[in-house]
Amino acid sequence: MHVTVLYRRTTVSVLWAALLAWPTAGAAQTYTQPDQCDFMTSAGWLNTTAHETHPLAKATFAVAGGCKDGSVTWGHLDYTDEGNGLNVTSTSITAYIWGGNDGADPKTGRAHGTRFICGTATTNLFGDVDFGVMANDGGEPRNSDGFIIRLRNKAGSTVYMSENPQEDFTLGSSGSSGGNIQLHTPSGGSFGGSCPAFFQG
Repeated sequence: MHVTVLYRRTTVSVLWAALLAWPTAGAAQTYTQPDQCDFMTSAGWLNTTAHETHPLAKATFAVAGGCKDGSVTWGHLDYTDEGNGLNVTSTSITAYIWGGNDGADPKTGRAHGTRFICGTATTNLFGDVDFGVMANDGGEPRNSDGFIIRLRNKAGSTVYMSENPQEDFTLGSSGSSGGNIQLHTPSGGSFGGSCPAFFQG
């Protein structure tokens, strides 16, 4: 099976820059998606301006998703932005989408790469939303992992973005963020689902 993705990680910073331009810029490239789905777990913190909507502040996250026990709809999200007081709690998982692998980690032998975890959530600022998380397991050491979140309201407007071209969302690389994003052994099931927070139309 082949899928079309709009970037593939060379370095984490390049991946983030490519996503900021998506989907209007950059040529699509085709890579082979694994036959077996996997799952991802993560927790950590970063500093964000929420796309320059507030001063730089700490945000914390705990997110998981993937094909566990043969289901693509397993997972959860909790996210807090201390800059604007935002709290996000998932109510369902609607997608787990393959975003490219970077080979096997030389220390563990496990695959590492990028996954999209998407679903619906409640928030204290924007009501009910669709959320999309792009998470990268950069292998070991874990300070090359990365995390981005977007929220889209039911009218179809993006109401929150954690990323900014001038900010670093790799965990631990600048000393102002940390945590761990981990891909786990394939467990059956298939990648896929609906992710309007990232893939509209």
